[in-house]
Amino acid sequence: MVLERPNGRAGTPEELPVSRTVLLVLAVLALLTGCSAVERVCSEGQRPAMLLQGGQLMGGECVAEGEQPSPGFMFYPRDLEPTMLRDQEQAQRAWQERLNAQR
Repeated sequence: MVLERPNGRAGTPEELPVSRTVLLVLAVLALLTGCSAVERVCSEGQRPAMLLQGGQLMGGECVAEGEQPSPGFMFYPRDLEPTMLRDQEQAQRAWQERLNAQR
């Protein structure tokens, strides 16, 4: 296996300055320090808003507390407001079901 060195010359993995052990340690640290699939929808002090077009959810944005969403966007109802990315799809489905039930 031949890899490119920072100076542009080719070299074997053993010749590169970063060892496999260092890369493994960095990967484990990334997993242990919060780099995970569980992330917040919005930053602290923000609320998620959704874009509705023709009764369909088309997108979203994060809005600072006390501010109003952009034109076309609306806040999720508080009982459906997703806080984590893993919850967002479920909240969107529940909101879509509410919209469909009103038709």
